[in-house]
Amino acid sequence: MFVTLNGHRYGIVYADLGDDDGLCDPPGKRHKKITINKRVLPYDQQHMDALLHEMQHGAMWWLDEEYVEGYATAAARVLYRVGFRRAAPMQ
Repeated sequence: MFVTLNGHRYGIVYADLGDDDGLCDPPGKRHKKITINKRVLPYDQQHMDALLHEMQHGAMWWLDEEYVEGYATAAARVLYRVGFRRAAPMQ
């Protein structure tokens, strides 16, 4: 799966990241990836938080980590509370 964020194309992949929920390559890197830890369950709020967090880095690399973390967590909490869920496995 690929996503374009602020003009930069990222592949979204899943891998073992140890204690990290996600990582985002810098926008200047070739073959950029957003990596989500495969241990994060695909149907829970933590997955949504990790994905939003790393996508925000990809779209706005210059933002402060504290801001990105706060926004992604709040957005995931709200979206999860209003019922947004992954309905089927990703293709």
